[in-house]
Amino acid sequence: DINLETKEAIYGIDLFLEYNPDLSDFISLKLNPEIGSLVESAKERSPGNIVFSVLVPPGKTFTGMAKIAQLNFAAKEGGETEIEFRRANCHVAAKGGKDILKEAKGAFIKID
Repeated sequence: DINLETKEAIYGIDLFLEYNPDLSDFISLKLNPEIGSLVESAKERSPGNIVFSVLVPPGKTFTGMAKIAQLNFAAKEGGETEIEFRRANCHVAAKGGKDILKEAKGAFIKID
């Protein structure tokens, strides 16, 4: 799951994730419809890189903590890997397009 916690009203989210394509295949992304809609569909720009953008509906904003999306992978083989956010390409847009993202934590995964 990809979760977001914010005290400031947000209007959109851009995320760029990296994972090890030798250990797993990206299958799908399921967006939480209460947050908004996909502007840029989740896709792999290259093996191991997932990109997607979410826009909060016009006239609305989001604050608090919520699940943004769920990522689904299929294991290829066992091993340990990390799903990381490429911080330079991730943005959380507040009023006026101000990027308020302070920290993005990935996940460490062990595949048996």
